[in-house]
Amino acid sequence: GRMKEKEDTIQLTARIPSELHKRLRFIAADENRSLNDTFILLLQEATEGRRIAVPNGLLSHEQPQ
Repeated sequence: GRMKEKEDTIQLTARIPSELHKRLRFIAADENRSLNDTFILLLQEATEGRRIAVPNGLLSHEQPQ
């Protein structure tokens, strides 16, 4: 099924190797998801728990001070 779209989204153009694109298409088809939903899910899984340095307020809806 389709993932719920977030209110704040951006459109991204990325260059990826054709073999990676093919694997992503196969994964999406196997899991009955769109390529976009599969890409988002895999990026979320890959970045969960990763430590990142972010300026205060950048990831929230607050304005940086």
